[in-house]
Order: sequence, then structure tokens, then C-alpha cells
Amino acid sequence: MNSDKKLCHGLYPGSFDPITYGHIDIVRRFAPFFNKLTVLTASSIHKTYWFSLEERTQMAREVLKDFSNVTVDSHTGLTVDYARQKGIVAIIRGLRSTSDFPYERDIAINNKKMYPALETFLVFSETGQEVISAKLIKEIATHGGNLADLVPAQVQQKIEDKLKNM
Repeated sequence: MNSDKKLCHGLYPGSFDPITYGHIDIVRRFAPFFNKLTVLTASSIHKTYWFSLEERTQMAREVLKDFSNVTVDSHTGLTVDYARQKGIVAIIRGLRSTSDFPYERDIAINNKKMYPALETFLVFSETGQEVISAKLIKEIATHGGNLADLVPAQVQQKIEDKLKNM
């Protein structure tokens, strides 16, 4: 991609509990469109997490360290507030299936109301990645299943360590 056609700074938020090959694939595919892409580990009051915000952020940093224009940060408030504070005007949100669309559309509309400069790019998962979810990973891990095709080895190790301490 021609560097003069890149967007300045993008944001890819998520809970990343844990970060998966599906998340990494979105970073791989879309980081080249930005001069800088921040992967934002966030928390939602509607979710229960296996890993703390700090653990999730550290895992993301570890598996994304080879992307030269990608940084990882964390935030506990509204993602739109983080974007505004950092002057970020582009958010990437991944869609595993069409059932994700209404939820993501509603977030995008409300974010736009709160921060009119913000644009949301909804992107579809690559074929094969759309079946990866944190819920599925946790279910497989709890029953001793193989996670090799779902998460990087260092994430799988963190999951196994977490299960030993639960």
C-alpha cells in the first residue's frame, strides 16, 4: 500500500479474553492501512473475564510485538472517550457473523453521536476465523481440548496456568 494513502491512527478495541488468532488476523490484515494502529484492551460491565485487564493487555503485547506500527494499550471507560482523548478518528470492529452486526451498528451509531469525527469500519473475519470466540476457547480449555488452532502457544500456556489456579 502506498504510504500517502494510509490513515493516520486507527483503533482496534476488544476485550481479548484471551486474544485469539481471529483477533491477530484482523490486526495483520488492517494494520497496513494505518500509520499506527492501537489495539485497545477494554473492559465491559456486561462481561466476566478469566484474565485481568493487565493480563489481557500483556498477552496482546506479547503476541503483537512483531507488528512495527501496532501498539497495545488498555482502558476502563468508554472506547469513544479513549479515541477522542487520543485524537483517533477510525475504529475497526470485527464481525464473526451477521448476528454481530446489530450490536456493532448500535455501538457505531452511538459513538458517532458522542464523537462526530469518529468513523467505524466493520470488517468480516476471514474464512475459518469466524468460528473462534472467547466463549468457545474457554469451553474447549475447560475440558482439556486442543487450542493450537485457536490461540498462539504463549496464550494457550496462560490459559492452562489460569485453569490450574481456578
